[in-house]
Amino acid sequence: MFSKDQQTFIFSARGEFGNLDIYESKKVNGIWQSPAPISNRINSTSDEDAPFLSNDGNRLYFSSKGHNSSGGYDFFV
Repeated sequence: MFSKDQQTFIFSARGEFGNLDIYESKKVNGIWQSPAPISNRINSTSDEDAPFLSNDGNRLYFSSKGHNSSGGYDFFV
């Protein structure tokens, strides 16, 4: 998903340990930077998926099997 200003791309992909993690790539001077994990506060040892950024860019919604969820995927902000 692209941020409202089209300068950040946020997506979910298989991470270093085979789990889904959320990554971001930023556009700097018209060039997309290499994707990087978004944050250890968001990415856990379980799967994170379906990232969605609010229009104001201040809230990231995502689903996760980690973060002491109640089982399966739960939604977090």
